[in-house]
Amino acid sequence: MRYEEFVRHPRHAVEGALAGIGLPAPSAHLAHIGDGRVVLGTSHGLSGNPSRFRDGEITLRADDTWRASMSRRDRLIVSAIGLPLMLRYGIKAEGRPAEKPDGHE
Repeated sequence: MRYEEFVRHPRHAVEGALAGIGLPAPSAHLAHIGDGRVVLGTSHGLSGNPSRFRDGEITLRADDTWRASMSRRDRLIVSAIGLPLMLRYGIKAEGRPAEKPDGHE
């Protein structure tokens, strides 16, 4: 699942991921996922990102601050490191998947 797709269309992205591994996605089980938001319950996680303690409705928005603030040198380094996976998954240098022959991403 690509971060950008999840942030733009969370429910569709989750449905696609579940379908990809052969799991059913009943609407009732995904009711907490909507357009641009998710509703999270209380988590009992012990480590990881501090946002794991958030609960309730969470608004999703793309965080692409790095696009404007990352130096050209650092972008080239990151692209070189990620190049094998970018090629494997058809991701263009600017971070979007290559267009499929039918004109869709």
